[in-house]
Amino acid sequence: MKTTGRKTVKGGNTSAPMVAKSSARTSAKGSTKATAEGATADMPTGPTQEQIAARSFELYLARGGEAGRELDDWFQAVRELGG
Repeated sequence: MKTTGRKTVKGGNTSAPMVAKSSARTSAKGSTKATAEGATADMPTGPTQEQIAARSFELYLARGGEAGRELDDWFQAVRELGG
């Protein structure tokens, strides 16, 4: 049995659990690659939930505050904001 640092090595296996690799792609310098718009590959590119909520509230007010069409307002806001 060999010891290397804090891990005990038996045969070819280590006693420490395996760690999953990160899914983000990195360049030679270790930074995350960016897309053409400047966002990283892991970031969503559509509107945020806060932006959609604000626009759907504007649509609600423009309709005179009529209740019962919340989903219609939400989906309309998503279409308008490009999501």
